[in-house]
Amino acid sequence: MLRAAAGLGRPKAAVPGMDLAGQVEAARRDVTLFRPGDEVFGLRRAAFAEYVSAPVDALVAKPSNLTFEAAAATGGALMALLGSAREGRIRPRRRVLINGVSGGVGTVARSDTVAIMTQSVPRPVRWGILGTGGIAATFASDLKLVEGAVLAAVGSRTAEAATTFAARHGFARAHGSWADLAADDEVDVIYVATPHAFHQAAAAVCIAGGKHVLCEKPMTLDRPSSATLVEQARSRGLFLMEAMWMRCNPVIRRIAALVADGAIGEVTAVHADLGLQGPFPATHRLMDPALGGGALLDLGVYPINLAHLILGMPASVQAWAHLSPEGVDQNTGLLLGYPSGAVAALSCSLVAATGNAATITGTTGRIQLPPAFFMPRTFTLHRGGDTEVFDLDFPGKGFQFEAEEVQRCLAAGEVESPLMPQATTLEIMGLLDAIREQIGVRYQPPRSGQPNSGRTTR
Repeated sequence: MLRAAAGLGRPKAAVPGMDLAGQVEAARRDVTLFRPGDEVFGLRRAAFAEYVSAPVDALVAKPSNLTFEAAAATGGALMALLGSAREGRIRPRRRVLINGVSGGVGTVARSDTVAIMTQSVPRPVRWGILGTGGIAATFASDLKLVEGAVLAAVGSRTAEAATTFAARHGFARAHGSWADLAADDEVDVIYVATPHAFHQAAAAVCIAGGKHVLCEKPMTLDRPSSATLVEQARSRGLFLMEAMWMRCNPVIRRIAALVADGAIGEVTAVHADLGLQGPFPATHRLMDPALGGGALLDLGVYPINLAHLILGMPASVQAWAHLSPEGVDQNTGLLLGYPSGAVAALSCSLVAATGNAATITGTTGRIQLPPAFFMPRTFTLHRGGDTEVFDLDFPGKGFQFEAEEVQRCLAAGEVESPLMPQATTLEIMGLLDAIREQIGVRYQPPRSGQPNSGRTTR
């Protein structure tokens, strides 16, 4: 078995007394050689204000000019902290890209070029969280892992809930209403973490208050209301992104890149399931049609997003579900067909703990994601009789990556993310609408008052 590792930790300290060439050689097993223009650290070279580059030979000739600390980062890229004793314009904490000829993992040659990115340090981003449930708490914990993220304020329907949450998670201010949070001049972007049925109203309040928005998935209960939010954000020039955190996960991004590069040939099938062991009481939000309850919107969005990421929109949709007495889907199966001839077999459940795994199969290989495929740290690539395991461990639950993407977009002046474009959100919302039509699920208008949010995988 071959094992490829790419860590996501903090940069390792430089080896005392070792020059640049020696440090590069010492780190070579963690180095991915990228071609010019390749994405590194979630950014492309165009996203940087400027860069300087030089052959390794030239840098080795003047080792005293630079200090160098190497560590693996997303996708096995080489992160470096650079400081110059003589050139003040090259400040510490720069990023380095090794432009190798082969483009694969290997040794850095003296003839390779090192591109030293000189991106300006972005200003801090002040975050607000609207909602105080379980997923808001998880996001708040992971937000502390994001460089430049400021835990500014929390908003809830009650001042007591907001104050308690702010004290527990280290936020500077607490607001007893959504509108007060949206009006806070010291908040840049708000993460909407309410149950599904309140997403549209909450996000609309934030947009009206001039705030950028990261809205929990699904963005709303249906495509028309999601489209309304998109238009509201666009009309005000504000950032809006559905918080499908799985798409920002470095493992998922690595898998998508491998598939796009033909690592498993033409994709023929995607299999994925996600289920929770019930039963849930009738008072739980998952069983309440007024709160967008059911397996589809809470769990099914993960298998559906994985299939969409790999195969796009299906040409054929077949769905079946067992409904609860309350009218929400408890056990749902989907068979999607694609113009390429590929299929996706997906399921979600509130009555049984399924394997919660996923497989992407192609004509020359397959990729297996382990249980909890929606928040992976590893995956296995099978092809040609060989097995390769990729480990990309990271701290936290993985919500930090969507926050990092939001901050990257804001720094670049982008109003939507290429990792979760608004068009993709609307496509998937339309697909969810079509599935609900087939299985007979109808959502009632949300009631007023604070819902029983419970704790699930959201």
